[in-house]
Amino acid sequence: MRIKSLFFGSTTVSITVALLAGCGARPTDSTTSPKAVPEQAASGVQSGTVKVGDADIQYFSQGEGEAVVLLPGGSLDVGYMEGLAAALAKAGYRAIRINFRGAGKSTGPEEGVTLHTLAGDVAGVIEALKLGPANVGGHAFGNRVARMLDAGRSQLVRSVILFAAGGKVAPAPAADRALMIIFTPGSPEDEVLGR
Repeated sequence: MRIKSLFFGSTTVSITVALLAGCGARPTDSTTSPKAVPEQAASGVQSGTVKVGDADIQYFSQGEGEAVVLLPGGSLDVGYMEGLAAALAKAGYRAIRINFRGAGKSTGPEEGVTLHTLAGDVAGVIEALKLGPANVGGHAFGNRVARMLDAGRSQLVRSVILFAAGGKVAPAPAADRALMIIFTPGSPEDEVLGR
């Protein structure tokens, strides 16, 4: 399978760099209304929303080829995954970034939302865009949604790719401290850069 060689082959470093290069404060992509035809931005990124039950789920799509759906960590906007999506598109894939409810322009009730609910939202986008079966990559919390999607709607999933898939093993103290510095707004630049 071509996707495995991209993530586990010799280009792992370049994909990691692309992901890291895409991190940080970035302007959010624009979107269309739920009933509008997706717009093509100058950068080659299409954006739009899909109505899934009582939610409107925002997505960004770029490139052509086998689909790779990217799911963000926690309540983060997918803007930080822009570098990874661009690298995937350049490598011959169609990269689709999906914002969860409450992130970016995605909306919908948040009370009672479970991993099943979020996986259903992702399934709705995959079906509406006719992407399935797709490779689904989830970062941190997003990997839990990716795994839930595979468990409940496996016909839509070709593979699951886990980024920063935490578990029951606590990070090393130095790694934990570094993460706290990076994710704390206002951390001094010298500490963020490890100087």
